[in-house]
Amino acid sequence: MQPSMYDGWLSLEEYLTQERDVEMRHEYVDGFLIAKAGESVNHNRIVRNLFRFFEPYLDESPLELFGLSLKLKVGETIFYYPDVMVVRENSQRADAYLCTKPVLVAEVLSPATETRDLHEKLNAYTRNKSLKEYLIISQDRVSVHHYYRPRKDYWLVRCLTDLTQECDLLLNGLRLPLAKIYHRVIFPPSLTAPTEKQNTIP
Repeated sequence: MQPSMYDGWLSLEEYLTQERDVEMRHEYVDGFLIAKAGESVNHNRIVRNLFRFFEPYLDESPLELFGLSLKLKVGETIFYYPDVMVVRENSQRADAYLCTKPVLVAEVLSPATETRDLHEKLNAYTRNKSLKEYLIISQDRVSVHHYYRPRKDYWLVRCLTDLTQECDLLLNGLRLPLAKIYHRVIFPPSLTAPTEKQNTIP
C-alpha cells in the first residue's frame, strides 16, 4: 500500500481532532496528511523484537516505550507515527493521543516509506531537540543505520550489516544485537551485505 497525500490543506487543530476518530492513521507534515502504509510480516517481527528487547530495561525507569498507533510530535507542524519510540513523558499529558519528548525512535523501512524515512524523517528527527537516537532498519536485508547525537547539534551515523554485530546505544548504555532485531525475520534470497562503516552526517 502506498502512502497517499490528500489534496488541500488541513489546520493542525482539525488534524488533531479528526485523527482521533478515523480508522486509518495519517501523519501530518506542514498542513498535509499522509496515510500510513500497511505493514508486512517481517515489519511486524522486527517491531515485536524491538519491544521485547527494550521493555525489560525500561520497566523501572522514567522512560516509556510506545509505537505504531501513538502519534509523536516531532516539530510544531510535524506529527509522525514511529514504529517504535522511547519517550520521556510526564504522566499528566496535555493530549493523551500523542507524545512530545522522544529519546529514541526506530523506523522499519518498506518500499512505500523508504524515501521518507531516509530523507524527510531523518531531517525532521535530527532537528528535534530531545531526540538522541534514530534507528533506520531494513526488513529485507541485514542493515541498520544508527544515527546518534553524542553531544548537542552533533550527529554521527553508524551502519551495521552483520548479524554478529551489536548496536551500541546511548540509551542506558545498552547494546542491541542485530541477531535480536532480526530474530525470525525471513530475507529474500541472494541478498548480501557489506561491512560496517561509520561516518558523520554532512
